[in-house]
Amino acid sequence: METSEQKNEWYQKKWLVTLLCIVFFPIGLYALWKNTIIKKGWKIAITAFFALVVIANLSNKNSGGNNVQPEQNTSSTPVVVTPPQQTAPDIQILQKRIKWNPDVQGAVTIDCVVRNNSNDLKDYVELDASFFDKGGKILGTG
Repeated sequence: METSEQKNEWYQKKWLVTLLCIVFFPIGLYALWKNTIIKKGWKIAITAFFALVVIANLSNKNSGGNNVQPEQNTSSTPVVVTPPQQTAPDIQILQKRIKWNPDVQGAVTIDCVVRNNSNDLKDYVELDASFFDKGGKILGTG
């Protein structure tokens, strides 16, 4: 039989027990089992649920999160892995030289040596240059 003193205890309030189970489940589980209003079947079910959640989280941490297994070579033939071929761009800059013209303020000459790596004849090649200050702000293009 419940006394009026027991009804006023914090763990006798269903809403508080529910909130504590969601927000801070260790204290919520304590309050759940101290509570005399909630039926034993519910207490067992809620406790089992939290136990499963804790076990699932522990097993995820122990596995390291890496479930990918490397493939095993079971054949007697050795496997040769070749790196992917890197193809050169059609037009490649081999040399570049920047020449400042002190006679004309802001005048710059850029000389480049390029190579055609394709089998096609290139009639026209356009080279663009961008000029930046020390802070990375673009000063001009050409």
